[in-house]
Amino acid sequence: MSLSPHNCLPGSIGAAEFALPERRFLLALAHAAILSAVEQRELQNSPPVPQLEEPRGAFTTIYLQDSLRGCVGYVFPIKPLYQAVVDTARASCFEDARLDRKSVV
Repeated sequence: MSLSPHNCLPGSIGAAEFALPERRFLLALAHAAILSAVEQRELQNSPPVPQLEEPRGAFTTIYLQDSLRGCVGYVFPIKPLYQAVVDTARASCFEDARLDRKSVV
């Protein structure tokens, strides 16, 4: 499964709104969110910087062997960004009705 810290984060085209450490944190958080759901355990997370606690829209796109396996997101800033990443990662993996869930996990 592939998630990239460069192609699914908010910000203007061609300019990163977040520094590389924050983008890496969000990517790791997306992976951890999916894994914790598979393992049916709580996800312990807290953002490393206050900026990630700001309400933001977010989309998570999952590719498996270069094929789209899920893409779910929020256009509007309804949750803190770190929580939006958790929710959209899990929804992309398990709830995107357009795709076969057996091929994701």
